[in-house]
Amino acid sequence: MKLALRRAFSERVVDGGVTVLDAFALPDRKTRNAAQVLRALKAEGPTLLAVPEYEENTVLATDNIASLLLIKATSVNVYDLLRYDKLIFTKDALDAFIGRLN
Repeated sequence: MKLALRRAFSERVVDGGVTVLDAFALPDRKTRNAAQVLRALKAEGPTLLAVPEYEENTVLATDNIASLLLIKATSVNVYDLLRYDKLIFTKDALDAFIGRLN
């Protein structure tokens, strides 16, 4: 399983489908603000947003965006890596995900 995760993730990195952010913190629960951030990141189509822990504002703001999956980095699986066109990780989420691969 770890080998499959490594392979799928490395392929996504090579094809440019991975974006790493310092953080994904929203000041309020408005879906409009989350959508603006995603548009600025050119996240059109199916997008996965991996975070280290769920934050209330982020969960509520992204809940109504049908093409977005908000997920804890420790729960990302091979299917998720292959299904979504754009993968967005926060730095802490990426560290948690990579820690899972080792």
